[in-house]
Amino acid sequence: MRIKVRSVQDAGNLEKERVVIYALEDGQIGSQILASTQRHGAGVSNEIYNAYWIPDREIKKDDVVVVYTKSGKNTDRKNKDETRSYFFYMGLDKPTYVNDKVAAVVFSIDKWKVAPLSVTPDSNTVDS
Repeated sequence: MRIKVRSVQDAGNLEKERVVIYALEDGQIGSQILASTQRHGAGVSNEIYNAYWIPDREIKKDDVVVVYTKSGKNTDRKNKDETRSYFFYMGLDKPTYVNDKVAAVVFSIDKWKVAPLSVTPDSNTVDS
């Protein structure tokens, strides 16, 4: 699914802080993970923080997805132009985008796998 991360709005204000994402085509928004990272020059760090797997929703081109940092109830509404706005909440108790060194990044994860977990009872180690 193609999307555009439009902006981080009201950065540093937990009650209003949000990331705004536009859908450039129809698709499953649940194939996207939003996270924060540190900016490094024109790029970003490979360390991610506060990863949020956006819940499954079939959305249409031009729909808007708004992800709030705070807690809340996921909702959606129809807009005057017949598009929809979807509101999701990460459930954090502190703002994420506290300075201009923090960036919002979105990862597409259309194909993912769950690794089997095998724990040795005596050692509590994970087999690789």
